[in-house]
Amino acid sequence: NQVRVTSAGNIDAATSNDTTGIDLTAATITLSAGGSIGSTTATDVEVRGTTVNATAKGTIDINSLAAGTTTASLKSTGTGTITFNQTGNQALTVSSASANNGAVSIDNTGGLLTATSVTTGTNNAITLQTLTSGDVVVGNVNAGTGALTVTSVGSLDEAGTDTSTADLTGGVVSLTAANGIGLTSGTKSYAPEIVASTSLAVDNTTANDVNIRVLGNVTLTGNVRNQATSGGLSITSVNGNLNTSSSTLATSGGAINLASTLTGTTPVTLTVGSGGITRGGGGSNLGSGGNVGLTGGTSGTGGHGTHEPTATHRPKAAGRTRTVVGASPGVGGV
Repeated sequence: NQVRVTSAGNIDAATSNDTTGIDLTAATITLSAGGSIGSTTATDVEVRGTTVNATAKGTIDINSLAAGTTTASLKSTGTGTITFNQTGNQALTVSSASANNGAVSIDNTGGLLTATSVTTGTNNAITLQTLTSGDVVVGNVNAGTGALTVTSVGSLDEAGTDTSTADLTGGVVSLTAANGIGLTSGTKSYAPEIVASTSLAVDNTTANDVNIRVLGNVTLTGNVRNQATSGGLSITSVNGNLNTSSSTLATSGGAINLASTLTGTTPVTLTVGSGGITRGGGGSNLGSGGNVGLTGGTSGTGGHGTHEPTATHRPKAAGRTRTVVGASPGVGGV
């Protein structure tokens, strides 16, 4: 069965501030408004359906009280934000969420969140998160140069295994997970490809490794770390410079791998700034298709790694390194 509601103006809940009562129930719910859907926080619309389609010229604010797996398609064609909050411990797939001029916020409590396509047209913020439990899987999430924040209480992975197309695009990009970022399954890697035009921050708290590929230049900021015991941290910048000058990289006994690689002839640079690299016992591996500069250096309780010479030098082939065991003059232990 299906419910279709069309209004030249707004579509609002009749009862203000009611977050538990269901306004619309059907297998397929389709809402179309010339104004907004849930025009204020107090009048957001509560729905229960397996498919939720919403199009408005203004704001879209929907609470999904799910009883089963839900798929949502959301579009704001004018000026307005998109907010979609789901509870009920069910999986949520956002097949499309597009805001012409406004921020997008999507969260799912107790289930998987798959963001197939989430975009903003005017560099506004995008926020994705799972609460209490649930992984986050991303396809094409594009905030332009706006802020992009993804928080997963499970893992954070890309939907496929493509290595050339961006899965996450933003200005200031912040990624947080509990059970790993960019996990692998057999020979397949689900490391997300990222474009971060301003900066990138990464934190994994509990289990598994962190594997990230950045397309183009990237500056790491704040604490870029994997707190999971023996969990590795691997960040590769493809055809771009990788700069850690504004960050502190750390693991709890896992290896740290940083690389700036190139497929063309323009040299790229890997810079380790004053924050340095700290790991409990794993090695540190630094590779570049051009120059490597070590200001803060690396430190740890054991292990060894590889790095390019500290002085500026003639560009070499991508990934070419020099192996060092123990301390390295001028840069600390590696």
